[in-house]
Amino acid sequence: MFNKFMLPVVLLGSLSVFVGRADGQVAVAPEVKPAWLTELSAGLKESYDSSVFLSGVDPRYLPPGYVVPAGSVAALRDRPSWLTTVSPRVGVNLAPLTGVTWLQGLTLGYAPEVVRYQATPSEDYAAQRFTAGLQAKGEGWSAGAEEAFTFINGSKYGPTYPGNYITAYNIAAVRERREQIQDRLALTGRYDLGRWFVRPTASLLDYDLMTKALSSTVYPGYMNYGSRYDVNGGLDGGYQLTSGLAATLGYRYGHQYQEQFSFMPFRADNDYQRVLAGMPVFMTSARGPGRIAFSRDGAGQVFALHLRPGETVEVREHQFLAATDAVDFTFNRVRGMANMLLGGTGFFIDTFTAAQGEGILWLHGYGNVFEVQLQPGEQIDIEPGGWIYESPSVTMETMFQRLSTGLFASAGQVAWNRFTGPGRIALQSMYIHQPSGE
Repeated sequence: MFNKFMLPVVLLGSLSVFVGRADGQVAVAPEVKPAWLTELSAGLKESYDSSVFLSGVDPRYLPPGYVVPAGSVAALRDRPSWLTTVSPRVGVNLAPLTGVTWLQGLTLGYAPEVVRYQATPSEDYAAQRFTAGLQAKGEGWSAGAEEAFTFINGSKYGPTYPGNYITAYNIAAVRERREQIQDRLALTGRYDLGRWFVRPTASLLDYDLMTKALSSTVYPGYMNYGSRYDVNGGLDGGYQLTSGLAATLGYRYGHQYQEQFSFMPFRADNDYQRVLAGMPVFMTSARGPGRIAFSRDGAGQVFALHLRPGETVEVREHQFLAATDAVDFTFNRVRGMANMLLGGTGFFIDTFTAAQGEGILWLHGYGNVFEVQLQPGEQIDIEPGGWIYESPSVTMETMFQRLSTGLFASAGQVAWNRFTGPGRIALQSMYIHQPSGE
């Protein structure tokens, strides 16, 4: 999805007090916002989406006599639409009203969203989003609970992909517009014994996808969205090395469920156990009201990437600064790619996905930052430390050129990365190597 035009309007709630004076003039008192009110706003956004279904199926190549089931819609290539989004928000923190010193947060939030697609009304939806949180902290202990509940009133039918051309990338954004209930719950605790600590934890992720189930044999290409949930709990123990670094060992036991349709011959339920060990680096979480600033200890440029629901971007290690709560994070190690960089043995690629709605990702690039949009099959060669982020659709390979002539004959080889489109890739004009630990 590419927003070629966007017109946002934001209305912020405020309170002004007019006070009469003896000289007949009127004084306006400064705006006052209650301490318990964390957010009160309304947004109106008009945007343009050049590919609503993110699908690569051209309508000219539909199979003869192809029929879309009643209530569904053919997810075809390059279906554009203007869309209007209305999104009021209200949030409160009731902890200051209780007078309890150990209660740091008691938050409630409501953020509905109504979206209308002018040219593709099958994608219209209204989302009701509720959040609740509790944060407590005392001498040597802390606890927290967070829940995000969403009901999406959208189409009761899944899309149909002619020819069964379906990928995990193109179904994610479309799925988030279908009728469903989402529930996310996380419970955490911590008890400190000097530098040692124990940390119980539990979480729930529940997707109740309420679309009609149709036989994929009778209606080839129809997308059935199965309901699923994952619930797990466990205990971590660890030793605090520094204020932001600890060695931990943990255990998790969980159960995963996925709905089985009548026309499916197998079930996907499973129980799992995990043993976790490592030295995680802690991230700081900030909540309003108020302002926050962040930067990198190096010359360059800080910039924001706005991620649409379901959009994913792959980022080179050490470029990440901050992200909103709606952005999920994972990583993987690419070995051998940094052998040409000060003797390194590989590096990490961070993957960020706006899985819970729209999100913002802040990155840092050394020097100046440039973005290149690659067409299908188009290639660009970049010095291994010169790129910042790429679309998942962009492929990367390492190229080598042996130095076999001149003064450096047989002394080694030059390496670079070759990126092949389609998709976007960002470059930085300066690079500072920060080694990755094994």
